[in-house]
Amino acid sequence: MKKKQFIPQIIGHRKGLEKEYTMNLQAKINALDEFYQYVGKYVSVEDKNAFNGKFYETFIERFSDKYAKDYPHISINKMFELVELNIGKVNALIETINAISIDVDSPAPDFNIYTENEEQNKLHEYLTSIIQNINELSKTRNVYPAQLVHGMNGMVQYDFTTNKIVPSISFVKQERQRF
Repeated sequence: MKKKQFIPQIIGHRKGLEKEYTMNLQAKINALDEFYQYVGKYVSVEDKNAFNGKFYETFIERFSDKYAKDYPHISINKMFELVELNIGKVNALIETINAISIDVDSPAPDFNIYTENEEQNKLHEYLTSIIQNINELSKTRNVYPAQLVHGMNGMVQYDFTTNKIVPSISFVKQERQRF
C-alpha cells in the first residue's frame, strides 16, 4: 500500500509583511537610484556591481582616481568643495541604503502560510466545506456571521477585507485550542 505524500496547502497570506517588504524594497531602490544619479555626476557608475556593499569606499576610490591628478596636493575634503560635491548627502544616501537589509537582486520571499502536516490539510478542508455549506444556506436564509463565528469557538473567523467567514489559521495550525 502506497503512503500518500503530504502536499502543503496555502491557508493564508501575510499581507502586512508583504506590504512592509514592498515599501522597504521600493525605498531601497529609490535610495540606490538617487545615489547613482548624484555620484554619477562626479564618477563613473556604469559598473554598479562594484559598489555593492562598499558604496563609500568605491566612491572615494573612484573620486580620488579621477581628481587626484588635477588637485595633487589637496586633501580629499577640499576636492569635494572644489567640485561642489555634498559629501553629507552621499553619506546620508549610503546610510539609507545600508539601513534597509533587503537585497534588491534576490527574489521576494514567500508570504503564504502553509499547512505543516496531513492533519492540518484535513482540518482546513473540513472547515472550508462547512463554510461553503453556510454560504449555500445564506442564499435562501438569513445567516448571521457574528453568531456563527462566536458559536464555532475560534474555528472560523470573519475576514473584514473580503466580508466572508474563513477558516481560522491559528485553529488549523493548532496554535491555540479552546476547550
